[in-house]
Amino acid sequence: SSMNKDESLTQQLYKQINYKEEEGERRLQQYSTIPGYSCYKNVAGSFDWMDNLVDRSSSIPNLSITKEIIGESYKKSVNEGGYDIFAIKVTGDGVAAKGRTTEKGIVFLMTGIHARELAPPELISRWIENLVDDYGTDAEVTAILDHTEIHVVLQANPDGRNVVENDLVSFRRKNLNPGRRPFCPQGSSGVDLNRNFPFRWGLNKGSSSNQCSQTYRGQSPGSEPEVQAIVDYCRSIFPESQRKRNPEQQINEPYKEDAMGVFF
Repeated sequence: SSMNKDESLTQQLYKQINYKEEEGERRLQQYSTIPGYSCYKNVAGSFDWMDNLVDRSSSIPNLSITKEIIGESYKKSVNEGGYDIFAIKVTGDGVAAKGRTTEKGIVFLMTGIHARELAPPELISRWIENLVDDYGTDAEVTAILDHTEIHVVLQANPDGRNVVENDLVSFRRKNLNPGRRPFCPQGSSGVDLNRNFPFRWGLNKGSSSNQCSQTYRGQSPGSEPEVQAIVDYCRSIFPESQRKRNPEQQINEPYKEDAMGVFF
């Protein structure tokens, strides 16, 4: 009967969901995680995950995944430890393998820019993993990757994230640049990287010139190495022909109809 058929499809769906959850948990055990929160990879675990993804791609026909260093965290830029800033690119070459051509859209995903926002890097990494798992077997996923380049920076603020991972109650938001007034209350020094980007930098509404503020925008537009890395990388992947000459003056002008880039 139609009812039994619906029940059978529902059971199959539940099995698929349970399998993916179990597979995700099994894979997560390969990586180091945040103490007390085993479902979240820590900074080191995120970087190991990237390496593993690159290795996996070599055994999946027509799938290409690369990892590159695009810059440095504040601490590394001043030789006080710190981290490299990594980006991975995920795309499919199935169209080229068939002797055809395609103009690929560019999707850039950035997470972890506020250290205390723990969930987004994990969410995006699992979504990317699902795309990789289904490439070549799921028609929709295969088409997406064959016609799109997905660029991901999981840990945009690794210095700050590392602090939070080892001291969750610190609730740190900013990077670890102490600035010229390193006497802010504990956890409130640093620059809010999300307010440091050049576009409309300096607005008093939504950002602050107070170095101890949680929305401190930094000394100048793009002053922080983490932001410089992201800006330079985005300029390298988004065609100049699809960028506005002066984004602030052209803020109310729509992009061209052939623009194929998304920054998220």
